[in-house]
Amino acid sequence: MMENNKEEGASTSEKSRSSGSSRSKRKPSIVTKYVESDDEKPTDENVNEKAATENSENDITMQSLPKEDGLHGIVSCTACGQQVNHFQKDSIYRHPSLKVLICKNCFKYYMSDDISRDSDGMDEQCRWCAEGGNLICCDFCHNAFCKKCILRNLGRKE
Repeated sequence: MMENNKEEGASTSEKSRSSGSSRSKRKPSIVTKYVESDDEKPTDENVNEKAATENSENDITMQSLPKEDGLHGIVSCTACGQQVNHFQKDSIYRHPSLKVLICKNCFKYYMSDDISRDSDGMDEQCRWCAEGGNLICCDFCHNAFCKKCILRNLGRKE
């Protein structure tokens, strides 16, 4: 009988800690992070997932995106505006300097040559799509952008 009281006492103290919020039943308030050692494998799935997808700085894979924030609907390249099949491997890339999504063709075109600069040090091609033409120069840095890229990605009000 005495042992039952001890167990009940322990369980009521545990209940009082966990009943502080209804959220505690669904998600623990304390999260333990494990670090990989030489003799054991990591138990955190995100660590394995992140290590597996970090093969290239500019590659974007569906595994590297958070599950709840996955890509839904139509995905378009920010440099050319073309629709991208984001379920196809190696079809989407991260822009080398702007860190936004671009398609494989635009990535190859951008990486094919460096952006040249004029005598004032301003870019002579659009930093987003690497095309020349009528550019709008930044007042605070050397970057220049074409009107098409600005309208496509930022809209008229920006």
